[in-house]
Amino acid sequence: MESTHFALRSLARTSNLRECLQTKIGVIGWWHLLIKGGTLNTLSELPKSFTTNFRTMFKGAAADLSVADWTQILSAGQFRNLCAFISSELSEYPREARQHFYQAVSQTAHGLANQSKWLDLQTSYPPDISLGPEAVIVKHAFRERINSATINALHGLDFLEAVNAIALIWRERPDLREQLAKNFWEIVGNPEDWPIRKGIWTAIRLILLIAARSPLISVDSARQLFEASCAILNKPKVLDEVDSMPLFLLLWNLAALSYERGLRKNMLDVFTSERTERCMRLIADRAMTKRDKGEKTLLFALAGLLHFFQKELYERLHAALLPLAPAIPWLIEEISEFTFIPEFFARQGIALLEPVSDVFPPETCVSLLNKVDSYVDKGAAIEALRQHVERYLKGRPLPKAQTAAE
Repeated sequence: MESTHFALRSLARTSNLRECLQTKIGVIGWWHLLIKGGTLNTLSELPKSFTTNFRTMFKGAAADLSVADWTQILSAGQFRNLCAFISSELSEYPREARQHFYQAVSQTAHGLANQSKWLDLQTSYPPDISLGPEAVIVKHAFRERINSATINALHGLDFLEAVNAIALIWRERPDLREQLAKNFWEIVGNPEDWPIRKGIWTAIRLILLIAARSPLISVDSARQLFEASCAILNKPKVLDEVDSMPLFLLLWNLAALSYERGLRKNMLDVFTSERTERCMRLIADRAMTKRDKGEKTLLFALAGLLHFFQKELYERLHAALLPLAPAIPWLIEEISEFTFIPEFFARQGIALLEPVSDVFPPETCVSLLNKVDSYVDKGAAIEALRQHVERYLKGRPLPKAQTAAE
């Protein structure tokens, strides 16, 4: 069920089979399939693939679901699915459905939070309590799980769980930061044992970000993290198994770490000639193959990151990105939803093919500056990027009633 929406979208692009399939299975049939084999993630994605009229009927029929039906759907999914559904989907369902959903949340939220993996919790964004009583319960369940965490319980976790546990507890439990700093090598393990297959090791970027900002992580430990990550990057064919998003974030966090902790003279030192050549080949190869919008955007961000530090790569990056040029009008719309760093570098990449003034108009610069201001902990590296945006804005008229301070 988790991938059914992809099939429906494909059918909608090529034929009327989507409508035939909707009618054949029917509203009740779809709900039966979802209850037996779906999750809240399925419920979030599936209706988006239905026709408008069928979607309305489908959501209206949720009024007939029992508490047990909702409980089964909730229990089959992850905690982050529950957070996301309450934040963005629940309000579209009938009052009767929400009443039963609330009872199901009351029965399952704490258990779901307690059994969730650290990766699930670290990528969960508890809903604002103003959204209703369900949000209050979920937020309390999240808080209760975090408050019960101990440093000893983190020892023995596999690498991915360990990294996500450190990142989450560092963010949510300032009282444990000093202990985490003293124990993080024991928790994440020897770099020689980090799992390289499928790029799992790139999750270390979460720890790089902490080490860049916090003096609780010693300079020696920061340097060890930097060198261990670079040593893995230097291994043959490692980049081939890394997706564009984690690679982009890893390279940026390495650059920020080296800059903010004084490990190298400047951020450019992350990009050795060999590393640069490998990234260049990766961008060129991936740009030539069929990619979805998200991947195309990330290739622009990766190219923008390389060019930001190495202006001499302009012509080669320009040529490598040309196959992606037709997608730019759609990508520009998408990247405005990103947080500051990926949006900034994606626009840097697009500016390799389009005029900088078009890619960074005044209103976009104001939006980027406002996104920087929303960061609780900026750091020197992000401040350097902010100054770059301010230079784009300097001397250019702002739209009416809009300022960078809004």
